[in-house]
Amino acid sequence: MRSFFSRFLLFLSLLFIILLQVSFFSIFSGGTEKFFFVIVFLLFIMFVSSFQVALAWALVAGVLLDFFSPLNVGTFTLPLVLALVFCFVIFRSLVTIQTLFSVLILLIITTLAFYAIVLVVSWLFWVFRWNVFFIGFSDISLYNILVQLALNSILATVGFYGFRGLKSRFIWARHF
Repeated sequence: MRSFFSRFLLFLSLLFIILLQVSFFSIFSGGTEKFFFVIVFLLFIMFVSSFQVALAWALVAGVLLDFFSPLNVGTFTLPLVLALVFCFVIFRSLVTIQTLFSVLILLIITTLAFYAIVLVVSWLFWVFRWNVFFIGFSDISLYNILVQLALNSILATVGFYGFRGLKSRFIWARHF
């Protein structure tokens, strides 16, 4: 029963983050989002739980984001899953995740990988005429990526120190 309840709370928090992102934080300039907090959420799931659990939640988050997006189905699902796999390959090679610096490096690499994969997937959809919208370099500008990295870094810092504070109280914060 507790496992179901914790999964349900995790799903509700993911849905809340996605709805916040889609409704309040979304800037509809070509279908791109400026505030993309789902990446931070998925990284913390990977740190706290396991890669398989984070991959399942990345699939759920991608499907929900694709549902609320005017873009083609798969524009968010595939980049989220591939960026998380890329992050896991790097995460596996790290000895420890005890420092904020290592969390921020993983976050920056994952965010940049996500945007690179979004550009490639959007270009492939456009080449094969599967999508009316095209996300190009003009839509994902350097300014938007820097703002995204700064906001995600602030959120990751708050989350990191929050988990560090909860480390002694809860078993699920064991990686921090």
